Amino acid sequence: MRDGGCAIPGCNVRATWCEIHHVREHSEGGETSTDNGVALCWFHHRTLETSGWEVRILNGVPQVRGPAWWDPHRRWRPVDNHPLWMRKRVGAHRTG
Repeated sequence: MRDGGCAIPGCNVRATWCEIHHVREHSEGGETSTDNGVALCWFHHRTLETSGWEVRILNGVPQVRGPAWWDPHRRWRPVDNHPLWMRKRVGAHRTG
């Protein structure tokens, strides 16, 4: 799986335990494909609308924006802090 686990920073739920969240809802014209999906654990998937977290996909990379208590500047951040993404970065750094 592209995301390796829940996209929310600090959540360590593995991909096999995650659900796919449609970034743009199917009822609003969103596709049912990985280009429109991001892995979220059960808890974050159920509380996304009320928690202050936001998810988007930009150029094929999932991004999250945290609530103001987590990031007062509310910056969009790529989902690259999961161990799977970190291994890819370290491997690219070693070979590059």
